Amino acid sequence: GIVRQSLIGEGGDGCSSVLLLGEACSGKTHAVEWCIERLRDAQRSLVVLRAFGRSYASDAECVRHLVTQVAGQLPEQPRGNASFEQIMEWLRQVLTDRFRTATSAVIILDRFEHFCSRARQTLLYNLFDIAQEVGVKLSIIGMSEKMDVMSMLEKRIKSRFSMRHLHAFRPVTMADLVPVLMSKFRLAASCDLKAPFRIEFARRVEAALWAKAAQWQHHLELGRTPTWFLWQCLPAAALLHDAAAAAESKVAQSQSTEASSAKRPRLSGAS
Repeated sequence: GIVRQSLIGEGGDGCSSVLLLGEACSGKTHAVEWCIERLRDAQRSLVVLRAFGRSYASDAECVRHLVTQVAGQLPEQPRGNASFEQIMEWLRQVLTDRFRTATSAVIILDRFEHFCSRARQTLLYNLFDIAQEVGVKLSIIGMSEKMDVMSMLEKRIKSRFSMRHLHAFRPVTMADLVPVLMSKFRLAASCDLKAPFRIEFARRVEAALWAKAAQWQHHLELGRTPTWFLWQCLPAAALLHDAAAAAESKVAQSQSTEASSAKRPRLSGAS
């Protein structure tokens, strides 16, 4: 949907941005990684850069981290007393050179609110500016747990750059939860196991998850995270064993009920 459109630059000039908002464990990272995986299947030259809020002592340190992801090692860099403008120009040159062989690029800014808290938000401004200059489809994806993070952006950024918003929520029904858990249990096609086994394994695991519906309903209402439910399923062998035992118990009860009904004497009608 919106995330994938942003990654591939649909409906625009090839450069776009999107902001994913949601509490912890609501699926923001999963949504982005799923889209990136699909995009890589179509575009092998995709470049993905990641930056994590609160991980850098300065904006310059963040820039150096981005450059190492592009170049593998730090190319010749500005002197230690270089201005931030010189460091950003260095990043622009490195990205432009690296993107000559790329069709698309993505910069993921996790904990977006921490980038907004920097003085004058110079790093953010320059990243958005670079996204319009490097000559490839470059998308910036921000993720944050702060629902009001857009209010933290300076006017000069809001006036020049638009960000689409997407809200992520924790699963509140089994219909929402089961696909999330199945994404962790489904065996990859690249593994050594044969397709019939992989398909049957997925079918049995999914059935075992749905069998937990009544037991898990209260926890869904409490707002438990998908991670909590995942831990309840491990090891997978125990999950499958419990589901098989429950199914056998139901069959035994059904057979017992039928047997009791068959043995019950019929009352003859009055003549």
